[in-house]
Formats: sequence, structure tokens, C-alpha cells
Amino acid sequence: MENLLELNIGLLRNTDKRPNDVSYITSVIKEDFGNHDFRLVSANGNWGEEVTYVASVPLLSSSVGLIDTILRYMCVEFNQDAIAYMLNGKGKMVFNPNYMGEKFEFNINYFEKY
Repeated sequence: MENLLELNIGLLRNTDKRPNDVSYITSVIKEDFGNHDFRLVSANGNWGEEVTYVASVPLLSSSVGLIDTILRYMCVEFNQDAIAYMLNGKGKMVFNPNYMGEKFEFNINYFEKY
């Protein structure tokens, strides 16, 4: 059975506010989850405005149990505090294991759907 994973990944690195390379994000997601579609949007959140990588990733059921682990790794890899995602319409936030700030709940009002 196929599942739909939607991702929102901010392009600004939290450590130095320099942008992540879109082609690098695309290659990491492809390596970890497979082929996907994406678009870039200007999104607003509690942190202000930021260009966001919005991805739609079809997943096989066998990959679903690994989503949080893989996204925690991506938080570290992309220098992000958190990555928001929806799996089959249910939203969640995954946080960088090194992040010590406030851990916001998933909020659909800040989520860009593909």
C-alpha cells in the first residue's frame, strides 16, 4: 500500500542563516525516501518569512516506521531545528536531537501542502 508523505523543510540553516542547497536537499530525500515532487514557497511562521522546500513523497508501507528517525537525521544534516510533515493527512513535528528551544506542536496553519 502506498502512503503520502508531505514535508516542509526551511531552506535557511539555523546555525548561520545561510541557505541550504536545494539540489542537496533533493538528493538526500531521494536517497532516503525515493523519487518525489517538490516546489519552493515563501512561508511564514513564528520565526518570520522563509523559503520552504515543500515535498510530496509516495512511500511504501515498509518505510513508514522509519520516518521520524530519518527526519531527525535530516534536521541535523540540514541544520534545522525541526521538520514538519504530514503522513496521509496527519501532521507532526520532528525535532533536531540537539535542539533545546521550545518544541512547538504541529500547526496546519503554518504547513504548506504540496
